[in-house]
Amino acid sequence: MKDMSNWRNEFIFPDLDKIDFSAGREEAEKKLSPDKITGYVMQDGLFERLMSLCPTEEGLAWMIEEPEDAADFFNAMADYKIAMIHKLMKEWVHIDMIINSDDWGTQMSTFMSPSVYEELILPPMKRIGEVVKSYGVYYVCHSCGKCQALAPYMVDIGFRMWETQNMNDHKAVQRATEGKLNLQVTLDPYVLQDPDVTEEQVRNYVRSVIDRLGTNGGLALAFKALTPMVYTSVIDEIYTYSRKLYAGREGQPANPQDL
Repeated sequence: MKDMSNWRNEFIFPDLDKIDFSAGREEAEKKLSPDKITGYVMQDGLFERLMSLCPTEEGLAWMIEEPEDAADFFNAMADYKIAMIHKLMKEWVHIDMIINSDDWGTQMSTFMSPSVYEELILPPMKRIGEVVKSYGVYYVCHSCGKCQALAPYMVDIGFRMWETQNMNDHKAVQRATEGKLNLQVTLDPYVLQDPDVTEEQVRNYVRSVIDRLGTNGGLALAFKALTPMVYTSVIDEIYTYSRKLYAGREGQPANPQDL
């Protein structure tokens, strides 16, 4: 868009009532498994949708210069996403988890200050979160970049987990959220994809990450393996070490003093 102030006239929201989910639902139902989580990735979050309409610097300037207009846009986007969630939950296959994808940061910091986020993004995001909560599904935040300053807001929104990146201080996030925000952390590819890495080194590394970030639970590990040895070693070590670490602790809440 050449001018974001014209978004009301130029930006057209799809009519969800005209979209038939039945054909796709029947095909999707064939792939469901009772042993696997069924998730829906809600792409193009509020901020990312703005970034797809104009250059990043222009979008950020618009948020600062025309905050009321920007707030109306984000709320209109939230209304659309809420309508989509209602349609999804009523007409699609059973959903266990919704992942909201919206990158809020760069490698160094957030795209916007926490105060701007709190003013413009947080209110519509909380409205979306309330709807997700009403359906009892697990709500996940996918947000790339160094967004740890926004982690407390993620809790306020209703996110249960953040798919984070390693430029964030994960311990600081756990402390700031008092263990209320589970973390998905990616294992270091420079360790796992080293051509000379041994099975012992892989297992020791996995244990060190769990010891550092997972003693209170609330930790999911993502990784990429280039060899069968690395893949099987990571999977086995996560399973066997966690079984020992968490034995007898089912249902116990995280202790903030241990974070």
